[in-house]
Amino acid sequence: MNHEKMTKKYGPLFSTIDFECNSQVTKQTLQAKGENTYAGQFCIAGNKFNVSLRELSDIAEATLQGKCVIAGQKFDLTPVEQDRIVETCTLARQVFFQRYRFGM
Repeated sequence: MNHEKMTKKYGPLFSTIDFECNSQVTKQTLQAKGENTYAGQFCIAGNKFNVSLRELSDIAEATLQGKCVIAGQKFDLTPVEQDRIVETCTLARQVFFQRYRFGM
């Protein structure tokens, strides 16, 4: 599927939604900071935002309500893009903890 068809079908931000996981977390950091631990970078529309575990949950929750604001930037989303953000945040948390458990 070419970019134009994909944009029309899924929305202009769909292919830009991604997450880069923090692979440097330690047991001490996670115990000390808990949900405020730096999880990694949430990527959308060419922007990368440093986010904590809590912020990943907040982004997903707000997006479910039809609002996407990350670090003060508002993003207008199609329903498919909203689903993609929620899915990305959920998977990001899972990958973060898997990498932590396996020491990756």
